[in-house]
Amino acid sequence: MTLARSLRFRLVAAAAFWVLLALVLTGTVVSELLRGQFKQLLEARLDTEMLGLMAGAEFEDNGALVLQREPPEPAFTRIGSGWYWQIDDGEGVLLSSRSLTDRSLPPPPLVQPTGPSTHLASDPDGLPLLIRSRQFSAPGDPRLLLVQVAMPMELLTREVDRIRRPLLIALLVLGGSLLVAVGVQIGFGLRPLAQLRRQLLAVRAGKCTHIGSAPVSELEPLTDEINALIAHAEGTLQHARAHVGNLAHGLKTPLTAVLNGIRASGDPKVQALETELLRMQQLVELHLRRARHAGPAAPLSAGTLVAPLVREFVSLMERVHADRALAVQQEVPADLRFSGEAGDLQELVGNLLENAWKWATSMVRIRGGTTSDGITLSIEDDGPGMNSAVLERARLRGVRLDETVPGHGLGLAIVSDLCQLHGGALELARSELGGLCATLRLPRLHNPPARNL
Repeated sequence: MTLARSLRFRLVAAAAFWVLLALVLTGTVVSELLRGQFKQLLEARLDTEMLGLMAGAEFEDNGALVLQREPPEPAFTRIGSGWYWQIDDGEGVLLSSRSLTDRSLPPPPLVQPTGPSTHLASDPDGLPLLIRSRQFSAPGDPRLLLVQVAMPMELLTREVDRIRRPLLIALLVLGGSLLVAVGVQIGFGLRPLAQLRRQLLAVRAGKCTHIGSAPVSELEPLTDEINALIAHAEGTLQHARAHVGNLAHGLKTPLTAVLNGIRASGDPKVQALETELLRMQQLVELHLRRARHAGPAAPLSAGTLVAPLVREFVSLMERVHADRALAVQQEVPADLRFSGEAGDLQELVGNLLENAWKWATSMVRIRGGTTSDGITLSIEDDGPGMNSAVLERARLRGVRLDETVPGHGLGLAIVSDLCQLHGGALELARSELGGLCATLRLPRLHNPPARNL
């Protein structure tokens, strides 16, 4: 199952996308709001310094502008600190901070006639500055003066960065918590689907004949349709089985009567037809068996133990072929279980043992085992086996076994078809004993591995 086809993955991915988008937008908006707030605080601090300069500036009798008190900020006295102030009259600088030395601040792009204004600029050393400016007039002279107070933009950036890190951590924790909550919510929401799947597996395994009531109202239409489909399929299967039974009775009796008549006639010309009639009888039996095994006749039980049935068939073969003293080696685990009806297993084992007994020279070996997805059962003999060409053709997909295995009759074809009906396969190979090795591979059809929804 690829992630692209997973409903859980799609829901989590969609939720993660929107959570991430919301967190990015939230982080951006909050960061800008904090930047704006810090900028207002710094502007207020510059306004305080600017008001102090305006209050302390006055003209003397000789027309010189003097400052009654210096701003208390020590950075104004440190050269190149980024903290600057200056007062000019439009024709030149009248007063400035010691941090500017003989340099000056650039004029603002636009001076507000009333109230302070803010603009960004760089000092002579290229340091980005946040500058507040305002026009005012000092006592002793009516002309308008321009006062500018600057501070380094690094302060604003540093304050924003200082709060941005914990903000990012908080957003990441929030996002992780939201994704965990979404995962829990999706798992809780998909639980009814997992319950529905378990009910379907129970129906498939024959433990029940229909799905119970839906765990949630949204699934009720689906469960109703599935139950209707199960009932329809069961009805169709029962109807087909009834017709198969009628056909079996209708064909077997006339064929048996014709064969008995031919055998009793004593006419060699008529008796030559006996072989063709026997082949016709075998073909009818083959297709009737295929139809009968098209579906389980009853809900499946816990399965069928293989070892007891194998022992029973070996005993039967030894009685039927009492004239042949074959050595039989049985290596079938006692707990090996076939997840199907005993009748199906009898059909499989019986045909293979019959072929093995027919062609074996001195020994038949039966071995069973388990795999990750089912069971295996191999029956070997030390007879002539199949030649390489026949084995290669028998392995080809779609080739009929009764056409590619001379001398083995329709038994292998019946076994192969029945294996396919159970989702397994019949494999033919040369045995270590020298003859044929027929291996049944049958998966656990009714207990497939559970997958998380």
